[in-house]
Amino acid sequence: MARSCSPVLLCLLLLLLLLPTPAAPSCTMSLGYKFTITPTGQPWCEMQGQVNGNTFLTYTCCIEKVNLFSVQGMKLNASEAWNQQGVRLKTVMEDFRKKLLDIKTNNAIPIDPVFLQVSMTCEKNDNVFTNSFWNMGFNGTISLHLDSKNKNWTVLRPEGTQLKNTLASERAMTDLLVKTSTWDCREWLTHVFCAKDETLNTKAAVSKTTRRTPITAIIPVILACSIVIGIIG
Repeated sequence: MARSCSPVLLCLLLLLLLLPTPAAPSCTMSLGYKFTITPTGQPWCEMQGQVNGNTFLTYTCCIEKVNLFSVQGMKLNASEAWNQQGVRLKTVMEDFRKKLLDIKTNNAIPIDPVFLQVSMTCEKNDNVFTNSFWNMGFNGTISLHLDSKNKNWTVLRPEGTQLKNTLASERAMTDLLVKTSTWDCREWLTHVFCAKDETLNTKAAVSKTTRRTPITAIIPVILACSIVIGIIG
């Protein structure tokens, strides 16, 4: 009887190894802000904040009007989220306004009226941040892209050249954009938002996948174990 113990344990170990192991829940999230800046207009800026494409705040300059919306998966309420992010975002919009006024003063962009549209996005997948970037352009057209990870500017349209020269020529402005998207945005995404719904959905999907795992790989091991135990016994 003692001699049959070792093969039994071996078979049990083999079966455990063959059982499917659920993968860790994956989570893909993105946090983004869209700015519209008209330097001489009233209001001169508008902003929209989105997490995974769902709007959680809108903001209008001059009248300091903030509209906040609860989004599923937020650790903090929208008001607390804005308190953490508002100062930095206002600074970014103010600096963009100054740069746009410089461009208009130099008549570098032959468009009137001119408004600047800017978007910032940071993304993470399975708690690893994968992407941070800015897109910018005039009157609804994306003209310039900034990859914040490697500080690489890409001109997408001719008018983006002047915009790049204006922004990239001042190190403080470049540093502000990079820091806001690679540090602040990631901090906000980590500490303010938590995709509980996605985690639950992922766990459910993993559970379903486990139940659908074919048993054909386990049956031969069971038969082999039965034969071995029968011979030894």
